[in-house]
Amino acid sequence: MKKLLLLVVAVAITFGGFAQKGSSQISKELYNKSVKLQYQPNVDEAINMSTNVMVAAPNEYVSSKLSIEETVIGKTFYDLQTNSVHGERAYMAPDGQMAAVWTMGFDNPGFADRGTGYNFFDGSSWGAISEERIDVDYRSGWPSIAMWGDGEVFTSHANFDAATGSFDHLGIFTRPERGTGEWTVHKKASSVEDNIEYLWNRLATSGENHDIIHVISNAYTDGALGQNKAVLYNRSTDGGATWDVEDVVLEGTGPDFYTGFNGDGYKIVTNGNTVCVIYVDPVHDLFYLRSDDNGDTWAKTVVWEHPYPMFDDNTITTDTVWAPDGSLDAVIDNDGKLHLTFPLTRILKTEAGAGFNYFPYTDGLVYWNEDMPAFENENQHYALKDEFLGSDQLVAWTPDVNNDGVYGVYSIPDGQLHSYRSLGMATMPSIDVDNDGNLFIVYAAPNEDRVFQGEDAVTNFHQVFGVGKKAGDVEWSQIAYLSSDFLHSWDEIIYPYIIGVDDEYVHMFVSIDLAPGLGLDEDHDYGENKQVYWKVSKDEFISDISVETNESVINSISQNYPNPASGATVIDVNVAESATATIEVINMVGQKVFETSQDMNAGTNTVQLNVADYASGVYFYTVTIGNAKETRKMIVE
Repeated sequence: MKKLLLLVVAVAITFGGFAQKGSSQISKELYNKSVKLQYQPNVDEAINMSTNVMVAAPNEYVSSKLSIEETVIGKTFYDLQTNSVHGERAYMAPDGQMAAVWTMGFDNPGFADRGTGYNFFDGSSWGAISEERIDVDYRSGWPSIAMWGDGEVFTSHANFDAATGSFDHLGIFTRPERGTGEWTVHKKASSVEDNIEYLWNRLATSGENHDIIHVISNAYTDGALGQNKAVLYNRSTDGGATWDVEDVVLEGTGPDFYTGFNGDGYKIVTNGNTVCVIYVDPVHDLFYLRSDDNGDTWAKTVVWEHPYPMFDDNTITTDTVWAPDGSLDAVIDNDGKLHLTFPLTRILKTEAGAGFNYFPYTDGLVYWNEDMPAFENENQHYALKDEFLGSDQLVAWTPDVNNDGVYGVYSIPDGQLHSYRSLGMATMPSIDVDNDGNLFIVYAAPNEDRVFQGEDAVTNFHQVFGVGKKAGDVEWSQIAYLSSDFLHSWDEIIYPYIIGVDDEYVHMFVSIDLAPGLGLDEDHDYGENKQVYWKVSKDEFISDISVETNESVINSISQNYPNPASGATVIDVNVAESATATIEVINMVGQKVFETSQDMNAGTNTVQLNVADYASGVYFYTVTIGNAKETRKMIVE
């Protein structure tokens, strides 16, 4: 096992948006570097039996410059939440109530206690953190949750039966009131003869009262129904007690079209009576099935046609293929239009056999909606190549946070940027739309200036960024650095998921731990993963959208001078109006070493700090006035 220990971190703090349009510059050497992937992303039961535990350091959350409200809503040591595409991990009701779920486990090795973690927001606050799973009696995971009438419904990874060693039924859990009451459990056995095992379920509800339940699952048994891991569709109109549509391979997805589908490589979304099932992978078409009658009839649309749609071990590519990286998200707006976002990767297969090569420094986040044409090119290998995408399609990337025009990467010893099961640099996107048609995307990407150094690895932390687009606009916003608060400088932040959007805020949650990678993959020892709720002003994505706009009183703060400093050092603070400012100095491990208050007049004010007694090293000074906050780095000799 590679043991990653936090030793030395070089940090540069950069706030605000990134004005450049176009991805960061990657060196030609890195851009052309490929890595062999034995393509087996369907991880669930491969358990890391290590008993080593990485102890989490205290990490108290504070409001960032971007006025993000943060609340820890859950914890887990089991740290894989998806093999590729987000499940339906949360919902937001019209009255503002929210629920969130995640795969949770603490009992390493083996995680016999693994199940569904849950928390509920009652309109004013989240519930207490609980380590009790809500799907008791069996080891499970991969939950999806949705509104169901006035209550809620979830499914959780086909409910692994330890007694039989199989996933031999589909479990549906319902209760008539959101956030409270006992769960009613219905178990559905397979209706086909091939001894189907259900795995990696996705659930959504449709209809005026969200009372029609739709579930898609991976048929875990290879070769069943003529495919390797076919995707099955089921529908219930009575809370899972009975199923009027059972174990259907939707037309256009069967063995005449595709060799099979990998775990989590699909998404189901609804709005009203419209249901869309989207399929994505680097090795087959990006396409979706749409129904406008709650799943009675379906129509297929191919968004991007793979040059090798029947990709298998015998496929040889004649050129590098620009493809989706395996992750994706989707939403249907109130006009019934489907919106998609997916990251880019490149793949190459030059010889028969398992696996293929991918290029880990391929970057870019793509947007598409049903008003746009399919992605086509005279050479279909290049249909998704970044230079052929318009600015309304290539909408985000890994930011150049220090604005030097080059992405500065720290890589693990073999030169590979750390990738999760989704293969792009900017990856794991989540998209949502508000009632006015404004769009919001969040995603994870490595930060060039936040670096993890371990015993045998140096790599970049992943952080969370966002972009937005006003209804009717063509261009997307600048990239917002959502996790820019310096206390996140030592955090790996992944799996960003938008719960919902109201008049003023984007509500989302993320997974946070102390090292890049996964304990499950033996990238590091298992450690505490926090599930953290973020309440983010819509103005951080697009200005002039929220009902109230809070303009900062702070116009600017200067870099301290002299810098480096050994005695007295000065900071200039320019404010729009008279106010009282708080000045704090914090060291590299997050300890506050100095705090004072000072009255400010409109215009430029001088703050003097005496650092003569400080130990040599890097410090951060923060000026706060009301909700406005600015932070800079200084060096003490």
